[in-house]
Amino acid sequence: MNRSLLFIAILSLVLSVIAPMAIPTIGQGDFIAYWSAAHLIIQGQNPYDPNIMFAIQTSNSINIADPSAMQNVWNPPWLLAFFLPFGLLPFKTASMIWMWLIIFFIGLCVYISIGMTKGRRNERLFIWFFIICLFFGPVLALLKIGQVSILILLSLIGCLYFFDKKNDALAGAILLMALIKPHIVFFVFPVIVWRAFRLRRWWLFVGMICASIVSVLLIMLFFPEWPSAYVTLLGKMHVSDWFASTLWSFLNVVFNLKLLPWTGLLLLPLVFWIEAQGSRWGNLTVLNLSLLISVSFAPYGFLFDQAVLIPVLVQVLDWIVSKQISRSAAWIGAFGLVGLYAGLYFLISMDNLPYYFFFWVPFALLAIYIFTFWSWQKTQSDSASLQNGQPV
Repeated sequence: MNRSLLFIAILSLVLSVIAPMAIPTIGQGDFIAYWSAAHLIIQGQNPYDPNIMFAIQTSNSINIADPSAMQNVWNPPWLLAFFLPFGLLPFKTASMIWMWLIIFFIGLCVYISIGMTKGRRNERLFIWFFIICLFFGPVLALLKIGQVSILILLSLIGCLYFFDKKNDALAGAILLMALIKPHIVFFVFPVIVWRAFRLRRWWLFVGMICASIVSVLLIMLFFPEWPSAYVTLLGKMHVSDWFASTLWSFLNVVFNLKLLPWTGLLLLPLVFWIEAQGSRWGNLTVLNLSLLISVSFAPYGFLFDQAVLIPVLVQVLDWIVSKQISRSAAWIGAFGLVGLYAGLYFLISMDNLPYYFFFWVPFALLAIYIFTFWSWQKTQSDSASLQNGQPV
């Protein structure tokens, strides 16, 4: 474990230093909004005032040339509480550290995901899985602008890790960070919460509530007017006017179908059934199916938000290389992933391609996952029959 994580820490550091040399603005896109808000809060200023935010962003980034390019922070206060230390640093230094943390968090999520599989686990496997996940299209999009979506995945993975360790209060505190984008976790979050409720693990809820209170009080310590300023900003947020990387945006633009983005909520009854399969399928399978449903039918989200599907890649790769599925299924799954990557790279290489053309990514990964999962179940069933002396 130590050697693997040390490798990721060193590689992350190297990449975070080299990448800005090749692309000076890498990682500074959306990150400038988080840094600006944290910097202003520490100074007791309003991070939700567009004029102040525009002034600080233009003085620190060449990407912000006019008010239309200015970035706001729409996320709940616990995200800003997390970024407060970054606000103490110069922007370029903070963006380099954030780039390092993003890559390290990706490696950590891959590592924990491998630990949740039932296949082999060794350092060579971990490193290869990490590299494959690092070049996943949504991950590259996330790295390019310094997005925070990786915190959602780290929150979900970390919660399950500490939940299994019976450290429920810490699991709940970590789970709170998943709600920085509730639209992305509209299905997977209820699955985890329902498990805690069903098992009467009340300390998870205590930990989540305490973490939210501490983060709110911490922000109010620096900027007491935070609640009213944040509500005022949210009043200017017209999500329905934005076209994102979702099925709903694609249908709306291409076929002029005015479907309600929150139609995915109709799938919430499946929460109880999927969570109940944990003892049969394992926590990683339940997490991955829930993530795929959440991202595929999310009411709003972009390509970089699809980076939360890293554990899905890890499990499919593990089934393939550890020979837990049939050889034909392994080849089909591998070619499916290659096709997915190739299609993503082709679209990413196109200039000014509308966001909604990336809606298909989680659905394609869902198809690959279901196919390999079916093969895995069949292999498990055949193996059990052989052990019981029954013909296959």
